[in-house]
Amino acid sequence: MNNQLYDINSILNILSDAFKTDDSNNWQLFFDIEGKELINIQNLINKIDLWRSVDNAKGLPLDYLGNDLGVARNGADDDFYRFKIKSKRYQKNSDGTSKSLYKLVSSTLGISPNQFFIHGNDKPNQVVIDRIPANQLDTNQKTAWLLDQLQSAVLYGIKIAEISFSLKLDANIHTGGIVSLDKYFSI
Repeated sequence: MNNQLYDINSILNILSDAFKTDDSNNWQLFFDIEGKELINIQNLINKIDLWRSVDNAKGLPLDYLGNDLGVARNGADDDFYRFKIKSKRYQKNSDGTSKSLYKLVSSTLGISPNQFFIHGNDKPNQVVIDRIPANQLDTNQKTAWLLDQLQSAVLYGIKIAEISFSLKLDANIHTGGIVSLDKYFSI
């Protein structure tokens, strides 16, 4: 934030000449104090704006964001609660299309949508989600919550038939190279 707007010279330049020609220093003192208060108010507004961001909120401001979406904390730490709020936000905005499911998974996990695939299978009204990076789901709680949000995000009558996760393992081998292995498992 540019606080130059509230310094004494900027304020005096905005005012009429009647204030500038006053020989007493009272107006200048008043506007100097007022300018400092305006800077404090602007800093507070910036801080409140940060609190409204799910990524920056902690404690009670995060609880307020969760309550707005109907997400109970239930003793969860800030990291998991933030995950619940993000996924619930995208689940509530979902229109049940593949595009909105891509948005839910990619935005919740912080990954690119091209890291996994959503497609139909050979049965009607069923969706398959392949290769969700399991490394992004570091706890069983996050996995279970994401699965619930995905099932809630699809249209009525559509079923998620299968969800598979990919697990990228990097290991050093004795020859000095790196082996990258993708394991797939389905639930």
